[in-house]
Amino acid sequence: MRVLLVVHGYPPQATGGTEIYVHSLALALRAQGDEVFVLAREADPARPDFATREERADGLRVRRVNNTFGQVRSYRDAYLSAPARRIAGDWIEEIQPDVAHLHHLTGLSGDLPLECARRGLTVHVPPSRAAPTTPP
Repeated sequence: MRVLLVVHGYPPQATGGTEIYVHSLALALRAQGDEVFVLAREADPARPDFATREERADGLRVRRVNNTFGQVRSYRDAYLSAPARRIAGDWIEEIQPDVAHLHHLTGLSGDLPLECARRGLTVHVPPSRAAPTTPP
């Protein structure tokens, strides 16, 4: 299976809880034979916003989208980004994943689930560990 993982940061540049979780998931999926791709944001002030770069890390293709929020002019711009959505859509077309796991979209674009759906891609959004599963 071809799996796309989307997250707001990815090791080694970002090492918070979500980033470590997604990295561990990527390695576990790869170990069971899946082909894993990671789309992640980075914030490098030396590079233009929405410049991309790709690297191989632990046998995974990782595409990083630079976003320092330099083009943000409104609150909406901070959460919805046409350039990030286009970049994600183009990569989905290139790699043709079977499923996308969307973990954290800050710095990318909150409408990436719509971009995935537009392309017929199955989307999995993990439930928040902080949200109750039943009413209090």
